[in-house]
Amino acid sequence: MRRIAILLFLILALTLALSGCSALTSEEQPVSVDWLLLESGSTLGQTFVADYDGLAGVNLQLSPQSPGNGEIVLHLRTDPQSPDDLAAASLPLQAVTDAGSYGFHFTPQGGSRRQYFYAIIEINGEGSVQVGGASGDSYLDGSLYRDGAPAEGQLSFELAYSRRLAGLGLAREAVNWGGSLALGVFLFILPGWGLLSLLWPGWARRAWGEKLGLSAGLSLAIYPLLMVWTNLVGLQLGALYAWLPPLAGLGSVVWKSVAGWKVGKLKVNHLQPFDRLRAGSSTLRQAQGRLFKFHHFLPEIVLGIVIALLFAARFWAARTLEAPLFGDSVQHTVMAQLMLDNGGLFDTWQPYAPYRTFSVQFGFSAYAALLGWLSGLSGLKAALIAGQLINGLAVLTIYPLATKLANGRRWAGVMAVLAAGLLSPMPAYYLNWGRYAQLAGQAILPAALWLVWETIDDREQETGDRKTLAIGGLLSAAALAGMMLAYYRMPFYYAAFILALLVGWGLPNFRLDWKRWLRAAGLLVAVGSAGIILFLPWGLRLVGGNLAYAVEAGVAAGSPLEGVLADYRAWRELFDYVPAWLAAISLAGIAWGVWRRQWMIAAQALWVALLSSVIAGSLIHLPGANLMQNFGVIIALYLPIGLVVGWMAGEIGSRLDNHPWQRALLALGLLTAAIWGAWSQRDIANPANFAILTRPDARALAWVRENTPEDASFLVEGFRVYGFSAVGSDGGWWLPLLTRRAGTIPPQYAILNEAPIEPDYTQRMVKLVELLETVTLNTPEGIRLLCDEGITHIYIGQKQGRAGFIATQLYSPEELLGTASFRLLYHEDRVYVFALTPEVCR
Repeated sequence: MRRIAILLFLILALTLALSGCSALTSEEQPVSVDWLLLESGSTLGQTFVADYDGLAGVNLQLSPQSPGNGEIVLHLRTDPQSPDDLAAASLPLQAVTDAGSYGFHFTPQGGSRRQYFYAIIEINGEGSVQVGGASGDSYLDGSLYRDGAPAEGQLSFELAYSRRLAGLGLAREAVNWGGSLALGVFLFILPGWGLLSLLWPGWARRAWGEKLGLSAGLSLAIYPLLMVWTNLVGLQLGALYAWLPPLAGLGSVVWKSVAGWKVGKLKVNHLQPFDRLRAGSSTLRQAQGRLFKFHHFLPEIVLGIVIALLFAARFWAARTLEAPLFGDSVQHTVMAQLMLDNGGLFDTWQPYAPYRTFSVQFGFSAYAALLGWLSGLSGLKAALIAGQLINGLAVLTIYPLATKLANGRRWAGVMAVLAAGLLSPMPAYYLNWGRYAQLAGQAILPAALWLVWETIDDREQETGDRKTLAIGGLLSAAALAGMMLAYYRMPFYYAAFILALLVGWGLPNFRLDWKRWLRAAGLLVAVGSAGIILFLPWGLRLVGGNLAYAVEAGVAAGSPLEGVLADYRAWRELFDYVPAWLAAISLAGIAWGVWRRQWMIAAQALWVALLSSVIAGSLIHLPGANLMQNFGVIIALYLPIGLVVGWMAGEIGSRLDNHPWQRALLALGLLTAAIWGAWSQRDIANPANFAILTRPDARALAWVRENTPEDASFLVEGFRVYGFSAVGSDGGWWLPLLTRRAGTIPPQYAILNEAPIEPDYTQRMVKLVELLETVTLNTPEGIRLLCDEGITHIYIGQKQGRAGFIATQLYSPEELLGTASFRLLYHEDRVYVFALTPEVCR
């Protein structure tokens, strides 16, 4: 046996050694649809961003053209302007005998992760070769260069890395992820944990998974409320928002722990010596029994591993992103930066947009600002990290609700977290849309539902006193109000679940228990009233705003039947957002629940049905119903699916209580599924379709910030939506935030909800986009449009106005190059900055 162990160890060591010698290859731009000629006296180049440490080579698609005794030399540099090589590699021209991939390997570059590089190739000597290339939009973070100048297109290339240096770099990244997670625990776990440990009866007896989920949900609800009420009395606490609640929570936890330890010690001290010894021996035997009954801890062990995989998958998905993705991320990040700038809530969007009111949902932006205060990160980087933290917490908060639904069975909570977090593409896919407001609301929702369910449950009322009910009611109200501040549509999700809960209560005997209903209704009215009071200071900001007008319009006129039917067509794409096999399992679980008369499981289907029916309520003028979307319901189905699938796992696990080996097999199966789920989600980010800001944009905007006047006003690409609004369609949409220069496309939240400083500003900007759909810039009419709006510069981003599924380019570089009216100031990669010649506006 010992020899076998030594042999296995040697095999493992040899495998690791050999893998350390081989290169890790990453396909950056594998498409090759064109051949570019490289001959002596000319150069081809490619800018790119490395994804790992230890960059050790560039592989290019080459094909022989004309033979010669020359060699192909690749120079690696920091950027196209640098004359100095970081490294160089060569390949004899004669070695290119067939079309294929050829490697240029050089000394590994330590610290290359997320660094921008420029690779330039030339031929020394006689001969020529063809180099594979593709269209300009086939790669985001760089561009083709011809003879040192940027050109439209990309080379076809792969990057090779030293496995050892890449592995060390990933280890450092993991440490950074751990640091981000620690900040998340400090900010989004400690406040709720401290409050619940102080106030909630029986908190110490709850499983740590329940504590974690409830603490996260309540913590997320606390911060928006704190900001609203401190702002009401004129306090802007700044970084103290990020320090006071967690420190208060930590103090509460420590105080309760010390108090509990003193009580326990006092009880032991009152025992006689023999009794103390017997108590100690009993405790030791109990500990030994728990140790030997290892299988009883399997749910907690599996839960811990699932949580680790969950957050690792979330951080990995975002590791190569330059900024949060898609349009919603722009407004959330701008709001987060404004909170950082103003020390809390604000009234004006300046200097990033000319709007003078602030009335939109802001929970997620507050979380990003908190992270920024604590870490020193900018609003942009803080929003990117906060998005992944909240994404993980939105799954974690399901655990206590799932265990309650399954009568305390821990396997139910484990499976619910696994199904929602790693087996379902939602909410992980929210990363691509930047749909962080809904995500923030749904992160609070399960905890808010657990709190109110515990409060109105008649079993709790029979054993609890008025103080206990008051505590439950106030915490439920705080969770409800904080959830509304995070996402205005959440009351519909909340109310639909409560209605399904009440119906589930009445089904066991196929009749309604009116006494129980009335008792619960009274508590619900109290919770709702308290929640409204807590929300009221912010709700007053909505009076007279665009959101209030939208609700009023829906009540007055309703929604056309065609619009409602069109909204329901979103269900045709159900399986684009929910795996068919997972939906089938959940439907089987509901059927099983009905068969076993587990009506709260059946009520999950009713929850979905009620929620989906809200939009139809707009036909009968239901207030706010016109603001709902079935798409929003579909992408939130991971919640009821997780609860139902979790209940099924709880039922199975309960049948294995006295079968340790079968419980171990269940744990192994869940861990296998978790690993598979995490692996399948590693590439869930889709920047090719959803990125707006790229590295070339970030470099260009840094140049704009340093080299243009502070009063410069930029025309940026965009397109119209909803018929009355406009959104940006390349990196120019981020220009006001990253340069503090004016742009023509404000954040969408501002356009839709806020009052501009100039009353007609929004209409003018949307009209400008509409006119540019048909007017060419380099015409008298186009120039007059720019002059009338005081536009001095034009920005064209890496995506050149094509970021968005319905985006169409308003203007192209070719329209402006070489004209008397526009002067080229900057051109790197696919990014252009032009200045409007001052004389043309005189």
